[in-house]
Amino acid sequence: MTAVAHRSSPLLARGLRTLLAALAVWGWVGCGPLAAGEIVGPEVLALTLSPASPSVPAAASVVPAATSLEDAIAVALEGSANGARAALKDQRLRKLTLLEADESSAARSLAVALAVAGSGERRAALEGSRSAFDTTSSLSFGYTESNGHSRNQFIIRERIVETEDQETEGSVVGCVIVDGEIANTGSDTCVDDLELVGEEETASSDSRLRSWFGSVSLAKGFDWGGSVSATFGSTYKIKTSYDVEGLQSILSVQDPFGFSSRTPWTSSLSLSFSSPLPLTKGFGAEGSSAGVSVAVSEATLRRSRWERHLARLTAQQAVRLRYWDLVGAVERLKLTRDLAAAVRDLEGRMQRRFSRGYLTNYEFKQIVAEANALELQEESAWSGYLAASHALAASLDWLKRDPLPLLFPIDYEAALRAAAGLRGEDAVAQALMRYPELKISAEDTSTARLQERFRRHQTRPDLSFSLSYNLAQTDSAFGYDSWRDSAVHIFGPDSDEIFVGLTYTLPLWNGAVKAAHRRALAARKQAEAIERQAVSDVVRQVNAASSQLRLAQLRIEDAASRLRLAERSLRHAMRMLELERISSFELINRYRAVLAARREDVAARVALRQVEARLVRLMGGIEEDWS
Repeated sequence: MTAVAHRSSPLLARGLRTLLAALAVWGWVGCGPLAAGEIVGPEVLALTLSPASPSVPAAASVVPAATSLEDAIAVALEGSANGARAALKDQRLRKLTLLEADESSAARSLAVALAVAGSGERRAALEGSRSAFDTTSSLSFGYTESNGHSRNQFIIRERIVETEDQETEGSVVGCVIVDGEIANTGSDTCVDDLELVGEEETASSDSRLRSWFGSVSLAKGFDWGGSVSATFGSTYKIKTSYDVEGLQSILSVQDPFGFSSRTPWTSSLSLSFSSPLPLTKGFGAEGSSAGVSVAVSEATLRRSRWERHLARLTAQQAVRLRYWDLVGAVERLKLTRDLAAAVRDLEGRMQRRFSRGYLTNYEFKQIVAEANALELQEESAWSGYLAASHALAASLDWLKRDPLPLLFPIDYEAALRAAAGLRGEDAVAQALMRYPELKISAEDTSTARLQERFRRHQTRPDLSFSLSYNLAQTDSAFGYDSWRDSAVHIFGPDSDEIFVGLTYTLPLWNGAVKAAHRRALAARKQAEAIERQAVSDVVRQVNAASSQLRLAQLRIEDAASRLRLAERSLRHAMRMLELERISSFELINRYRAVLAARREDVAARVALRQVEARLVRLMGGIEEDWS
């Protein structure tokens, strides 16, 4: 309608222009052009100049956009908050540095505890295997008692029969004929007239034999399959009868000579050596079952140590990932709260301008909708923070604590802003040299090869050499009157014996041993294939992590560029707002772009730290982690 008047009447048009100019002058003079600080408040200006971005200097006087996050958390812990913050009630704030999280990761990890216990078990098993080659000693004692009982029996045999009228000199004995002549002529009378006569004779007599025996033995085995042993023993024997060979009856059951009771000690010494022959079954460190057992136990112990280190690295990686997730959640919450506080303040200012008619209803509703949307985003950010805190507490096994801890990261800013501390170029070499999973696979392969060589040794001919030397004393006549006398004279024995022998064992078909060798051969090939696959997987993972590291660095550079552009656009929007060439809602959009760029910068830096955590695990830890 105005356009029509303008075309139809130049005079009317000039009057309309004059009116508009007067209104403009009245508005400019009466109210004056509003500065950006009046439109959006000092908080927004302070946020735009905050030192979160390294490319923007800090403002001389920073006005906080919202209450500090720690103050808001303290209020929520007291139960004076609604929404997602209400879940913080009765929890306890626990400030946590990255170093404290690293130290707690190994101390609280069940996997690390199991690995440490397993390592102790393997160490005990190794000591048990090595004990097979320790010098062993044994003592033995024994007591023997043998009792004889008297018995008489009617026995018929040839006997000398004396006649009453026969004159004899000396005693009467039977004649001994040698070469057809009587040999036992002399003072005794020889009678060759023998008759079969039956008489009661002593068949057995009362007797008692008591014997005490003691011995000490030493033995030692060697890892090449040989063994040596020595045994020294002594016997103390008391006899109450003495059978003299050649007599037809026992002289006395009370040892009339007294020799057997006064010389009761005898001793013996036995030395032996045995070993499989070279190039035969059981010879050498790889052929002896005891030697192989020690080697396998040593490899198992080394493997358990790498398992323990891997468990620590895995626990550390999990905690670091969760810690940086928590840092990202806290940073996002801070940025969202700052923007929400600024927009709420702007809503109040724009409410006054709207009531005075300086804003259209559409512009004001846009600001109100933006404030409501940011409230929802803040609730989501609080939920994300709670979830990240819960996840880190679960990784540290702190969920059972009462009250439940609410974790809050501190002293992370320098680490978050630092450049990448790892070089992807050296990662593969470091991983191949130090990654625990590769060491575990290598130990498995070494053990499988050792088992295969042992089983191959078992298929060789079984030929062993034995040597023994025995020294003994006997009391068939007389022993020694003291133990010391008996022991001193052990190398002047009553008898000695040397034994030298070769033993060849040939089982029929030897099928079980050959089958065991085939199984060991298959297990060795499988272990070698698993090791090659592990190396391939680690190289692939390291290359992927190195690529992610480079992408994270590029992402940080891109986020910094976007942040600089967003800040430049925001400054320009502030100048345009002062000239009233843009609306306040457009300024809010520019400010949202700045905060979005800051969130992207934080996300990129958190991603960089998480990629480094994964790469540190693949590289077997950094030097300070090894302590």
